[in-house]
Amino acid sequence: MISFYPYRIYLRRALVLSLLLTLALPLLGQQKYQREIDSLEASLTQTLTDSARLKTTFELVKFYFLRGDIPRSLEYNQEAYTQSIALESSVDEADALERFGWLYSKNASYDQSIDYYQQAMVLRERLDQPRMVMFNLNAMATVYKTLSQYGEAQRMYQEVQAWGKKTADSVYWGVGLQNEASVLSTQSKYHRAIPLLRQAEALMKPIDYWHGLKYVYDNLGIAYRALGQHEEALRWYRLNEQYLLNEDEPRALARAQNNMAHLYHDRQQYDSARYYVEQAYRLRLEVKDEAGLGYSGNLLGRILTDLQKFEEARPYLEESLRIRAKREDYSLLSRTYRYLGNWYARQGDFDSALIQFDQATHYANLITDTAQQNINLRDLGDFYLQEGVYPQALEAFLTLLANEQSRSNVFFVGMAYGRLGEVLAKQEEYRDAIVYYDNAILTHQSIENRWGEADSYLALGGLYQALDQPEESIANYEKSLALRTQEGLGREAEVWQGMGEAYVAMGQLAEGRAYLQRARAQHIREQNPQGLAATYLTLARLRQMEQAITPAIGLARQGLAQAQVSRQKDLIRDAHGLLADLYREQQAFQSAYFHKSRFQEIQDSLFNEANVRQLAQLELGFAFEQEKKDLAEAQAREELQLQAEIDRRRTVQWATLGGVA
Repeated sequence: MISFYPYRIYLRRALVLSLLLTLALPLLGQQKYQREIDSLEASLTQTLTDSARLKTTFELVKFYFLRGDIPRSLEYNQEAYTQSIALESSVDEADALERFGWLYSKNASYDQSIDYYQQAMVLRERLDQPRMVMFNLNAMATVYKTLSQYGEAQRMYQEVQAWGKKTADSVYWGVGLQNEASVLSTQSKYHRAIPLLRQAEALMKPIDYWHGLKYVYDNLGIAYRALGQHEEALRWYRLNEQYLLNEDEPRALARAQNNMAHLYHDRQQYDSARYYVEQAYRLRLEVKDEAGLGYSGNLLGRILTDLQKFEEARPYLEESLRIRAKREDYSLLSRTYRYLGNWYARQGDFDSALIQFDQATHYANLITDTAQQNINLRDLGDFYLQEGVYPQALEAFLTLLANEQSRSNVFFVGMAYGRLGEVLAKQEEYRDAIVYYDNAILTHQSIENRWGEADSYLALGGLYQALDQPEESIANYEKSLALRTQEGLGREAEVWQGMGEAYVAMGQLAEGRAYLQRARAQHIREQNPQGLAATYLTLARLRQMEQAITPAIGLARQGLAQAQVSRQKDLIRDAHGLLADLYREQQAFQSAYFHKSRFQEIQDSLFNEANVRQLAQLELGFAFEQEKKDLAEAQAREELQLQAEIDRRRTVQWATLGGVA
């Protein structure tokens, strides 16, 4: 892999140059546009033909817009519209209406924008210009997406498809399918987006429409990645990258490389993830793609945070924050604040992390995009879960579940079930957690979300282990492992760890050791201190069972060191407790006393934190119990309805048989 460090001086200089150009270019551009405007306005004072006057007026509309003066651009467009009607030029009239639609959308006057595009579309249809009809439908869809009115946007794109099919226009037909899929993906409805994208590819590929295919391939990769079908996602990403490497399209190539980095990050293959995101970051600096730098800087900051390279991560996250604040992109700004919150949380600074999440929530509330608000809610719940503040995590995930059920968003409903199961597992309510994970699996399977399904089986493995049902535990681990191997989902080390612990619990030490050693090797490759700590401690217990106390102490000490790196209090406590037991068996009473004291200190600290959480739990306990009751009643109603339907069909079948007889 190529290291990022040779680029560091280059990137710093390029970034400074980019900032200088950002300040200087708008001023130079305004001067250039003003010269054009002065020349055009001077020509209007001269004697011109009507058609020349109209053409000049349209040019002024363009240059005033480029200068950033939308009100003046609108004034000239009104003149152009009036002139086109006087000339009885329907084509120019439609052109003026479309410019009104564009200008009002840029002025955030969305209702007026849609109205003008609608008028232009009717006129284009009368002029028998189907491609311009489809242009206006696409333009209206874009406005609806800006307003987060996804149903209306989807309807516009479906009309584009109908026109494309009617006129045998494969380009617009395919683009309509691709854009409708994009709307569905924005709402996390990936299972519905994929068939549309495959249809779009089938239309575009025979005519070599690569401008559209690069978006189709990219979006297919995104959709399959979201569903955990990583091998399929990787196939589409590589196909897209292969094409773009042979073309002079650096922005598109950077986007493709950034998406590849996301996939490898999901799989915890951090070296590959870092390689691709650094390539994307470098390309985006070269082409001065500020918005793209926000995306790549955000991801690079996340990867470095996961690698615990906190000082390297922070400048990228802060740069992303600056870019997004400048662009007033509240959705992405909210996301960056969430990542900064995680940056603080991973270092144990809970208070600073909470401030960042408060900022994230503030900006999420400024947007009308419900999908983004729910993503923020999910991340906030994850933060509370990570920090052990279970009542707030529970509240966040219950709200998320209710929101997504009302939106019929199956992808997020499955995710919410899984998160609720995780909270309950942390609170040792194992039976209730299993119910939620079972619901999560059924939901994930309904949309072929392999990632969610594999993670749910992994969690069930741990839950059945906690309930002292090792056979059931291993069965679920094996299901998770099969999906991970098939799709290349990563996290195999966690599965091997669980299987090793289950076999040790069953007394099958050789099998347990083999799985634990595989887990340890993978945790080392992934630089995962939390996983390493758990594996070392389990290996130490195994050696303790074999009466090999000295090797057990060595493994437990390694576990303690990794637990301290991970800052996980429960793991640090468990390591001290195990070392106290081992030193006592070795009759090294001074060391045993030291570790027992540390164990008790951390245990008391966790107990005090648990008391605080328990008080908060009382406030939310009734709400959660009511939610469980409602869920049980809903399931009972569904079962009654199903039984009634079965009874009805049997009655129909008997009646039919009686009639035949």
